[in-house]
Amino acid sequence: MNSLIKISFIFSLLAACSAIAFADNSKINDTSNETLKPVKLEKTESDKSSQLPLDFYNHGVEKQLEGKIKEAIKDYTKAINLSSQKPLIRSRAYQNLGVISHQAARKEIIKDPKKALTILSKVKEDYKKSMQLSSDRGNIAANMQLLLNDAVKANTIIKKREEMAKKRAIATEKIKQALEKQKLSINIIDKTDKQKYQNEANKKTKEAHNAVIDYNKVSKEAYSPQDTKLSGEVSQDTDNALKNQSNAKYKEAEQNLIDALKKLTKNQKNNKNQDKDNKQKNNKNQKKNDKQKKQDQQKKQKKAEQKTKEALDKQKQANDSKNKENQKEKQKEANKKTDEAQKAIDDYNKSMQNNKNKKNSEDAEKQIKQAQKNQKDNKPKDAEQDLEKALKSLKKNKENKDSDKDKQKQDQQKNKNRPKNQDQNKQQPKPKYDKNIDKNQAEALLKMMTKDEKSLKKALKKKQQQAYGSVPVQKDW
Repeated sequence: MNSLIKISFIFSLLAACSAIAFADNSKINDTSNETLKPVKLEKTESDKSSQLPLDFYNHGVEKQLEGKIKEAIKDYTKAINLSSQKPLIRSRAYQNLGVISHQAARKEIIKDPKKALTILSKVKEDYKKSMQLSSDRGNIAANMQLLLNDAVKANTIIKKREEMAKKRAIATEKIKQALEKQKLSINIIDKTDKQKYQNEANKKTKEAHNAVIDYNKVSKEAYSPQDTKLSGEVSQDTDNALKNQSNAKYKEAEQNLIDALKKLTKNQKNNKNQDKDNKQKNNKNQKKNDKQKKQDQQKKQKKAEQKTKEALDKQKQANDSKNKENQKEKQKEANKKTDEAQKAIDDYNKSMQNNKNKKNSEDAEKQIKQAQKNQKDNKPKDAEQDLEKALKSLKKNKENKDSDKDKQKQDQQKNKNRPKNQDQNKQQPKPKYDKNIDKNQAEALLKMMTKDEKSLKKALKKKQQQAYGSVPVQKDW
């Protein structure tokens, strides 16, 4: 058995162990006990370097067995990045990454099914990559099937919890109605009317009790121990109310219904507060993820620019070389660097999903591929121009981002400098006449007031002259 077959066999054994581990723990309540038992891969005689992807892979296996998941993920990621020529290692590394996340998702299915679905969507991508890189897809396909089953479970729990919330609201409303009828029957003096209202109270209490039982049933299906416990306690209260009603203990029945309602309304307040806390937590996590995503994009853009610049420099050196042997050697280096640039740009482009500046990165990707084609067709000058265009597109992407940042800062500064009483500077609307006053009368009134104002000014001036006399004007000519 040669080395490659040996490694393939061990990989297949590893994949089979992973699939079996999942298959034995497919029930929701058993997922917390599920573990992955990875197998180390043997080195071949040609594996001499200490920085081989196989070393990182095996190191990741060790860390995973020790429960150091974060470190294991880092090592698997390094193994993937260094194994471009070894698809089998990449495939199994992606599979192990997927299994790690899959286990994490399974622990969240009951606790937070929505979070579980988010994790499972990433797991699906890891499994897909693993399948694309390996011809042995059976075991990975088995894990994919388990993933789909887990997604169904999570969605089912979400729907059941939505139904549970509705059942809880119905039970609350039914208890309110029963309590209202019970209070009326107690306060009525007339015996005939009293019996009539008490019969209605009994009927409403039975409806409330049945509604609580429905709530209790769905809470169990929704895997909500808190609601199961609450609905059980409330069910006991409504059952006691029915017993007290049958024994003509109406005051006690009233108190039973009050207790039941208090428990439900208190729980609803707690749920609202919990939902608010979860929303704030999710928003905080989303901001953190967005920030991390932006930082990753910046790193990938910087790497894409650097690799493209290196490829361009090598291509220029090859084009400027006059010695044929030297030119041939330089061209090989340029080709290699261009391949590295293409991978870096492709990686950057994938991170630019739903980004308005994605067009520039897509242009860079097209131009780098054209450069590769021209290098293959022995058109080095054309390849150099393509690389220049690719680098220009990448830098243009950066300029657009910087421009967006500057614009955002300017907008923030404008809002900061805007006067608080800006609305007061706006033109005041024309006064409207009161609907009870005739428009013509209002205008006549204004004219009269203006005339009176002129007369008043004349009278004041005349009195001033009488009081102080006429002062002669001093002339200086």
